[in-house]
Amino acid sequence: MWNPERGLARGLVMLAVSAVVWAGAATDGRSAPPCDRIPGGRDGYLVSFPTGGSGIDAVGRSTLHHAAGRAKQMAVVCVVGHASKAGEVQRNLALSYQRARSVAAQLIAFGVPAQTIVIQAQGEAFGSWFGSSTNDSASDRTVEVFFPDGSR
Repeated sequence: MWNPERGLARGLVMLAVSAVVWAGAATDGRSAPPCDRIPGGRDGYLVSFPTGGSGIDAVGRSTLHHAAGRAKQMAVVCVVGHASKAGEVQRNLALSYQRARSVAAQLIAFGVPAQTIVIQAQGEAFGSWFGSSTNDSASDRTVEVFFPDGSR
């Protein structure tokens, strides 16, 4: 008999397990490269989102258009989603994943090969605690696009 609580818990575990996705891993046998980074540690692009949202605005599309120009030349494109600390941890992980998928879809629409994109969702775990007196900091509601060292 199906238990809705167990089904939800299993779904959240599956989301956590699939929060790191590499489009090329299933077809070429390579393992996913690390896209972990220290903020400001690499050259990249940042797309901001409204509270609770995963839609990309005109400024974000413009940023991604520029990022796509560079990303088309890269072997690996890291797309890392974040959420603020407002709300439930599981919801924020799911939201950061939705944001990263939205950015990846826009990059693909701009001509970046899907197999080069690595999607990560970091939820609220690595957000900024500094310079904010609220749990809903705009600096946390972002997706980073960057290129790991040696990805050319």
